Amino acid sequence: MKGGMRDLGMRISKPASEVNTVLRAKVQASLDDPRPNLSAEEAEVEMARFMENESKAARSATR
Repeated sequence: MKGGMRDLGMRISKPASEVNTVLRAKVQASLDDPRPNLSAEEAEVEMARFMENESKAARSATR
């Protein structure tokens, strides 16, 4: 069975310590990446949603 689960097993048959080292390096590279996780458009949408929720909460708190 080529390309299936057996092939996947062959690719991950490295020693756990080696896999762990590779994964740690990938995680660290991701953490060190200065680029934001959101695009500017996504950030604007999130901020608008946040501000709307804050506004609703403030109106509810004054009642």
